Amino acid sequence: MRDQEALAESEQRFSEVAKLVGEWLWEQDESGFYTYSSEAVFDILGYQPNELIGRHYQELMTESDRLIWARSLPPASRVQLPFHRLTNHYLHRDGHEVFTESSGTPLFDERGKVVSWRGVDRDITSRKLAEDRIRLRERAIEAASVGIVVSDASHNDNPIIYANSALSRITGYAQEEFIGKNLRMLQGRGTDEQDRETIRNAIASGTRCEVIIRNYRKDGQAFWNELQLSPVLDEEGRLTHYIGVITDVTERRRAETETQQLNVAREIQLSLLPKHPVRLPDLEVAGVCIAATQVGGDYYDMVPHGDYIDLVVADVSGHSVGAALIMAEMRSTLKAELQRVDPKTQGVGDLLAVLNDLLMPDLDGAEMFITMFYMRYQRSSGVLRYASAGHNPAILLRKGTLACEQLNADGLIMGVNANVIFEEKSLILEPGDRLLVYTDGAVEMQDAQGTFFGTESLEAAFVRLRDRHPEATLENLLDDLRAFGGEARFNDDVTMAVFVIKE
Repeated sequence: MRDQEALAESEQRFSEVAKLVGEWLWEQDESGFYTYSSEAVFDILGYQPNELIGRHYQELMTESDRLIWARSLPPASRVQLPFHRLTNHYLHRDGHEVFTESSGTPLFDERGKVVSWRGVDRDITSRKLAEDRIRLRERAIEAASVGIVVSDASHNDNPIIYANSALSRITGYAQEEFIGKNLRMLQGRGTDEQDRETIRNAIASGTRCEVIIRNYRKDGQAFWNELQLSPVLDEEGRLTHYIGVITDVTERRRAETETQQLNVAREIQLSLLPKHPVRLPDLEVAGVCIAATQVGGDYYDMVPHGDYIDLVVADVSGHSVGAALIMAEMRSTLKAELQRVDPKTQGVGDLLAVLNDLLMPDLDGAEMFITMFYMRYQRSSGVLRYASAGHNPAILLRKGTLACEQLNADGLIMGVNANVIFEEKSLILEPGDRLLVYTDGAVEMQDAQGTFFGTESLEAAFVRLRDRHPEATLENLLDDLRAFGGEARFNDDVTMAVFVIKE
């Protein structure tokens, strides 16, 4: 009797100690049904000890874990080995999930048969959730497309203690090659000293910094690194680590540079176009140039000189800075030629021949070409002379008529052959006559079905707008093109010029 009382006291003391340390003591029969539970089960799972007696341990688990254990465990009669630190996944009485670390051992009768199990469970929910969060963060860091490093700020040189796989993809160095080293290993001869100083100052002061710095991959190839350095402080505010985020912004930087260059080129191009329409007592001329991209190759100009006024519309192949540069060269060459030669002695066909020969070397080297329509009107006589270098025909609308005439002349596009002969034609313009000169972007505007706007539609619109002054005519023609194209942007440069003889 005394032995039984001593045993009972010992078990009571053990149960109280277990409760103090938050451990749940239990006993199960050979099939896994509870025969005893300490009071700590209430703190862990929300059940009173007596509520567990006669229940199987798998009844307390989540449904998914219950199915896993049912499929994977051998029959209870065959399980005879103790287990240690087994993670169980339970449902608390109120429905939230609980993780425990369980250890147990079988008890045998004199014949070596398992008659019961005795064990202990410890609540590890907080630790398990923290570990899961850490694992999730680690996976997220490894899956990130940007490079991430962690350095130890307790050492003077901030050695790297972690580098993710994205950093290897960006730089070509293996992850282990970064360990114990510093991000200075990515710097090189072209790294700006001011950027280095920015990083040094941030590290010295324990502050955050962002800098776009020129770095080098393992193979020596340069790249632009958008580096973000952030300090990590402990609970007492002491600097312990630095986290570095490395983003390869080479393509973005290149695109920004190209955009800046294109913007400059566009400003130059726009500055070369006429600033105002030409308004004279006997005629009006206006033009418009809309580039499909930031920089185009279309060009128009109106040049009054003495008794003459010249109108030129040209289209340089391509939509690039190169096309804009050729256009600028063509303009300068044309202006120089007009100053050099008297229009009375040089026809417009001869002028195109000279321009072609002067521009031929550069056009051939750039693999570009130019189409051009050039007309010269003599105000005193009303004579219009014109020539074309493979350009769209101009549209002539005579006063009092509803049908347009197309003005065309034989001539090869510029930049193909030297010593080309350009046909020159002439006619008399009367008061009230109107001319429209345009580039192919106007007639090749497409709708959603891929149908072209076409020359007939352009002529019909020009007839409809016969009573508008040149600027209003151009505005309405552009509105027609935009309405036809719908949401689509111009896929080619559009240039148009309207020439009107006043009545």
